[in-house]
Amino acid sequence: ARATALAAKAEAAGFVPGLRSQTDDPAPDLQVLIADDPGEAGLWYRLAPVTYAGGTLSGAPGAGPHPFAPAALGSAILRGPHAGPEAAEEWAALDAARAVRPVADAAELGRAVDELLAPVRAAELAARAWRVSTAGAGVAQAVAAVVAGLLPA
Repeated sequence: ARATALAAKAEAAGFVPGLRSQTDDPAPDLQVLIADDPGEAGLWYRLAPVTYAGGTLSGAPGAGPHPFAPAALGSAILRGPHAGPEAAEEWAALDAARAVRPVADAAELGRAVDELLAPVRAAELAARAWRVSTAGAGVAQAVAAVVAGLLPA
């Protein structure tokens, strides 16, 4: 919903922006590609070595993605102090495993991104987050197999 405004801000700052929904093949001069199709979030989590849980610095309602989405797809996660109550248990599990990089403000966000540009550091964080996010997968699959076996064919 904010994609057009973000593109305008990027352009005002001197960048050449584009919206993913309006291009399949980004132009060579494109400097900022705004991923504005929520249906493609998994693609971007898979491609991005680092994901910032948007809105978690400000505490905006519904801030950030569910943390297990980027975690399960191998992206290291940065988050502000206001992750919101929607996935409080999941955030707590990730925090306890030191599987997210918390940041207090915008200045620290910049330093954290710089820190996670080191592939080894991002990979360590992403691996911890992946372990937390997929910990119950085996149990869920076993339950689903039993239930599926009880259903008529």
